[in-house]
Amino acid sequence: MWFAGFAFLDLGFFFGLPNFDPELPVLGVLALLAVAGLALQIGAAVHAFIHARRASPSPAKRYQRGWIYAVMVVALPALNLAAPGWIRAFNTPSGSNVPTLLVGDHFFVEIGYYRTHAPRRGDMIVFKSKDGRVDYVKRIVGLPGEKIQMLHGNLYINDQMVPRRQIDDYLYQSDNTSVLTHQYIETLPGDAGEPGASHHTLKIDDDGPLDNTAVYDVPAGHYFVLGDNRDNSLDSRVLSDFGYVPAANLIGRAYIIYWPFSRLGYKFD
Repeated sequence: MWFAGFAFLDLGFFFGLPNFDPELPVLGVLALLAVAGLALQIGAAVHAFIHARRASPSPAKRYQRGWIYAVMVVALPALNLAAPGWIRAFNTPSGSNVPTLLVGDHFFVEIGYYRTHAPRRGDMIVFKSKDGRVDYVKRIVGLPGEKIQMLHGNLYINDQMVPRRQIDDYLYQSDNTSVLTHQYIETLPGDAGEPGASHHTLKIDDDGPLDNTAVYDVPAGHYFVLGDNRDNSLDSRVLSDFGYVPAANLIGRAYIIYWPFSRLGYKFD
């Protein structure tokens, strides 16, 4: 029963929290889980102590040797350190994905997610640069075999313009300067009749250097990525320095912000 309680709490931490309802008070949920975990540990220790005091002495069994417990104490943490991480934390040093990711945001990434899931349009992904020295976070907009183009600031996928709806302007702050930019809700095409993902994008105007491009043919096994802050993002539109992202370079899926507290719980989908 004690073990079942710990297992339930672990499931809550590792699977429940990253997928909680955005309306839930995440800090309260986290605090309750932490208090419950501490209570379980104290309860298990007290229960074990009382049970041991009441038990009658019995000879030690083969597996009840001091050196076996010593090996366990050393081996289990070593195995834990050697195991590949399921979740890694990243931070945002630039404004290329404002307003989705702000400078200084810290977020969790599910490592190896794409070993068992196909990358989907609209996913916010973390991946290695061409030389493997830099980790980037961008949004997938183009899949292998598709044609991507920018015309007058609008995104086209296979010759179809991706709809965008203008909402209230956004005050973009960078390097002690503030710029009032246009803000849109862009809705990407879905798969097999499913509704596509929607997200916010920023544009100062529609005549920037990357607002009118040639047609990009996304190669097999590669993805076309853009930053949500379209006028301030180095992404797949710049083939010479960035280009298409190979599937082999994908690190994982970014899905939830955990710091600062004012942004805690913000999900990218």
